[in-house]
Amino acid sequence: MPISMPPQSFTYRDTQVADTLQPRCQMPACNHATASRHARIRTDEVTPMKTILPSLLLALVAGSGAAYATEAVPARSPLPAADCIDTTQINEWHIVDARTAIVRTGPKRYLVTLQNDCPRLGTPPPGLIFRANPSNTVVNRGRICGEVGETVHSRYQPPCAIQSVRKIDKARFDQFSAHALRHGSGAELPARMPAH
Repeated sequence: MPISMPPQSFTYRDTQVADTLQPRCQMPACNHATASRHARIRTDEVTPMKTILPSLLLALVAGSGAAYATEAVPARSPLPAADCIDTTQINEWHIVDARTAIVRTGPKRYLVTLQNDCPRLGTPPPGLIFRANPSNTVVNRGRICGEVGETVHSRYQPPCAIQSVRKIDKARFDQFSAHALRHGSGAELPARMPAH
């Protein structure tokens, strides 16, 4: 009578371990108890891994989700086209810190936040050069609205990506300008829009 073993997948390593613990019976008269003992040896070795592996996988997925949530970039909310910064009308600008600038175009005042530190922005020779993203260069006459692809730079500062642009009131503008590191007027800005 042939020996029937429960359907399980064995690896080469499993059979080596089982063979060292209990040699397999080579005689046709081996009973079912010997075969089940071999199966028990393999099952006892693999069972803890079957319970640990899903737990580790769950911990890994949960950990990566938490890391992604803390590093998420805030969603952009660009200004409407009528409220964007018209770079040809800038009257004054101030660099508040390495990531913040304020700009005035007539009665409109703006807070410009940068994605990264730009420590040389506005350094002498003074001037800020704003560059709109390619679509706003054509459609919106080079206005800065806080959209992806917009940058600002000066002579010794490589382009800095703009994170957001918001309109602010006069009191807030005056508060920022009182603590500004550098400042300038629209007279230092290029007379025409820079080529892209």
